[in-house]
Amino acid sequence: MRARMTAFWLACILSLACVSSVAGEIHCDKRPPRNAIVADIPLMGPRVDEGGTPAFYVYATDGWNRIYARPRDVMQTIDDMIAEAEAGTGPGHAPSLRVLADEISKDLPLSDHTDLGKYALRATGLNITTSYVISDLLKRGRVSVGTVEYFRGPGPFDPPRISTLRMVALGDLSSVWSRLYCAGPVQLYYMQYQIP
Repeated sequence: MRARMTAFWLACILSLACVSSVAGEIHCDKRPPRNAIVADIPLMGPRVDEGGTPAFYVYATDGWNRIYARPRDVMQTIDDMIAEAEAGTGPGHAPSLRVLADEISKDLPLSDHTDLGKYALRATGLNITTSYVISDLLKRGRVSVGTVEYFRGPGPFDPPRISTLRMVALGDLSSVWSRLYCAGPVQLYYMQYQIP
């Protein structure tokens, strides 16, 4: 028993070291490594202003911007991810994705802008599943990014609206290890995938 526990913890430590080294290789303000997959993604997300339709949002990791997505784009992305998970071609766990879709459906149609992250708290396993969905929405360009104030009308100190993201991904096309989404030198979102 003791040998199994030691082996378990050693595997955990080694996997964390590998994860840290992978995460440490990609930055928005540095040239991506040679083995990285880099793509510029035009954003086609919702118009978010006082007269716009309510959307889901999450806070970007820069602490300044929010990432907005239409409810129909969120649900379509989840449906696509379920199909990919069942076919074995994408990350994610189909049963967790279905639970997430069910939880979101309970709140549709939205009456106000809603934090997509709240669904991560509703059932076990939805934290990572919600992060997968956010990452896929970004990869598909089905989001808009900006400050709340910018969408209500840019002020003198607001940065310009973000219309394109750069995705830097490590891994191969079948099992991406991590994705970093950047707007210039600013990191907007980072997702590390569990490798099956």
